[in-house]
Amino acid sequence: MNCQGKTHIGLVREINQDAYEIHPLPDGGMLAVVCDGMGGPAGGEVASTMSVELISKDIVSGYTTFLSEDELLELVRDAIGEANTRVFEYSMRDLELAGMGTTVVLALATEQTAYLANVGDSRAYLYSCHNGQHKLTQITHDHSVVQELVDGGSLSSEEARNHPKKNIITRALGTQSSVNIDYFKVALVPGDKLLLCSDGLSNMLEEQQICALLQKPDAAKAVDALIEASLDAGANDNVTAVLISR
Repeated sequence: MNCQGKTHIGLVREINQDAYEIHPLPDGGMLAVVCDGMGGPAGGEVASTMSVELISKDIVSGYTTFLSEDELLELVRDAIGEANTRVFEYSMRDLELAGMGTTVVLALATEQTAYLANVGDSRAYLYSCHNGQHKLTQITHDHSVVQELVDGGSLSSEEARNHPKKNIITRALGTQSSVNIDYFKVALVPGDKLLLCSDGLSNMLEEQQICALLQKPDAAKAVDALIEASLDAGANDNVTAVLISR
């Protein structure tokens, strides 16, 4: 199992508030975490960096071979919950950081299964190619005002891409004393790829573009191509992509 990641400040922002970490696991699996901070330049960077470090540390230290599915989910839930508490308490102690928070999307991937979790609008996609058919599937569901409008039928997916409120999220890690997390389980077969990304990438590229770029056999080159395509499209936000290849 291979994992490659990259982050870029983009073409507009003065600070990169995205953060990510990649960790191999003792049984050959992989942990990847992506966060996209919010709450002012200082606050967003602090929240995302803290969260990535805390979540990664807790999962890596608590992970052992042959954990049951319930134990894996508990490990992920506790790690995200603890990071939420730490970021929230830290923001309460410093007025300059008040209101800071971050999205989070993570994947804990084994040879046959990936366990994912998210808060906010950073996304996870599954790329697969079977019988010559290339397919990209969005696994996570955005926690955003625009996604709620799409879910309610008052906005199309195409209209959502350019909606003025597309960056307003309805859930974030660290903004309240508790956090509601979504979980997903995905079966993996050889050739599958998991893409974790911040909205700086998903807002810039159509799914067809992402799918085409993930067809590159070299994971590092595929990640570079995703970042470059986002920059070519204008990159009005920080851009982060992490790719786990089965």
